[in-house]
Formats: sequence, structure tokens, C-alpha cells
Amino acid sequence: MSHVKCPECRKKSLTRQENAAFPFCGKRCQQVDLSRWLGAEYIISSPLMSGPFLVDFPEGVAPIKPS
Repeated sequence: MSHVKCPECRKKSLTRQENAAFPFCGKRCQQVDLSRWLGAEYIISSPLMSGPFLVDFPEGVAPIKPS
């Protein structure tokens, strides 16, 4: 059984095989992190210039920009 640190609370967290909330220690820390993403506390600061996640938007459709 190996451990990693939870990115939210820094407590020990079990590995993916032993913990459905991995890399978080539990559901609560997982939900706190999700809330921060949804509340725009975390953002991706620059657009992707290439790679598998690059999206070409149809004409007249613009990507959502953070406020």
C-alpha cells in the first residue's frame, strides 16, 4: 500500500487502485477542488496552440472567455 499527498489538504491519500477519489484523500477534497474550477478560481491561462485538445470552432461560434 503506497501513499501520495492529497493536492487539496496534503494528507496521505491512497493510490488509484485503493481510492476512488484519487488523487484526493476523499470525496470532500475532490468536491472542494471541483468547486474551485467551477468558480473560476483555477483557470487555464493560455489557449492550447496544438495537440489533441485543440478545437476548431465553427464560423460565428466563439469560445467562452473567462471574465
